[in-house]
Amino acid sequence: MKNIAILLFEDFETLDVFGPVEIFGILKEHYQVFFYSFNGGLINNSHGVSVQTRNIDEIENGVDIFLIPGGYGTRKEVNNVLLIKRIKQISEISKFVLTVCTGSALLAKTGLLDNKKYIK
Repeated sequence: MKNIAILLFEDFETLDVFGPVEIFGILKEHYQVFFYSFNGGLINNSHGVSVQTRNIDEIENGVDIFLIPGGYGTRKEVNNVLLIKRIKQISEISKFVLTVCTGSALLAKTGLLDNKKYIK
């Protein structure tokens, strides 16, 4: 069973999270999805969706897939030095890192995308 860690933050984009969750959910015999946030607890977005999360520090040995969604909340979190540091640490020890939309700004802020080339 492969573990998927989805990072949530206030004002995450619903589709960026639950679109991928829907796909992985179809393959539930292969994937196990967990939601994480910087401090753990209940995370809300502007659509009125609330999700109970685990503390991101519980990810100690990486995961198979680390998903960073976008949303209006990325505009605030891109300046959260501690969160960016933790995203970098988890990304470096995870097998795959996926981003959706403005979630890529959070990953880019870690420096892990520096000197990467865009392939058309």
